[in-house]
Amino acid sequence: MDDPAEVDKRFTSMFKTGTPVLEKAIVKELQTRIGVIAAEQTEFDFQDGVKRLEKASAGRDLRVSQR
Repeated sequence: MDDPAEVDKRFTSMFKTGTPVLEKAIVKELQTRIGVIAAEQTEFDFQDGVKRLEKASAGRDLRVSQR
């Protein structure tokens, strides 16, 4: 996702009140695919979640390439 804010905006226009459920499912799937275990949050922020996963993924790629 190049721009999580734009994705959030488009999801909201399509799915209205169902957007948070969809976004949480996407973030959980990304966590599984990347292999990151994230702590449960009381407040969910899609954009922040995607950005944290991008950083975690970049750091993981760097560690793998250094082996």
